[in-house]
Amino acid sequence: MVHDDCLITQLLDRCRTHLWTVTEDGELLYLKIFADAAYGWHDVLISPYVTPSSRRTEIEDLFNSIMSTIRIEVEHAFGLIVTLWPFVNAVYKQRMLLSPVGSYYRVATLLTNAHTCIYGNQTSHKFNLQPPSLEEYFHPPSN
Repeated sequence: MVHDDCLITQLLDRCRTHLWTVTEDGELLYLKIFADAAYGWHDVLISPYVTPSSRRTEIEDLFNSIMSTIRIEVEHAFGLIVTLWPFVNAVYKQRMLLSPVGSYYRVATLLTNAHTCIYGNQTSHKFNLQPPSLEEYFHPPSN
């Protein structure tokens, strides 16, 4: 089994490779993933400030508050998967090393994304974002 630190390192490396843009000044700018506070801060990973609230600045408190709201919306998206496809959350039917749990969840996620393309969801409404059409989702334009 691969150690968690190795998985995190691999994730951060993939983010550095794929999650970036170039500013108008030509500077490389990494996009960020928001993670649990246990993972800390990296060039491509940010997390809530964990210092005691009495020692945090107003900006840090505001950041934590805003990101908490966004994180809740993302959790709703995960909740939608198990609402639409309850089988993936039926742990009593899953057998470690005998059931392809990861495949079940990936298929449920793909189908949930297709459902969102057709109907939208709470998260897309919250951020006033129009999901792509099914055609755009399954056949993105080539670069």
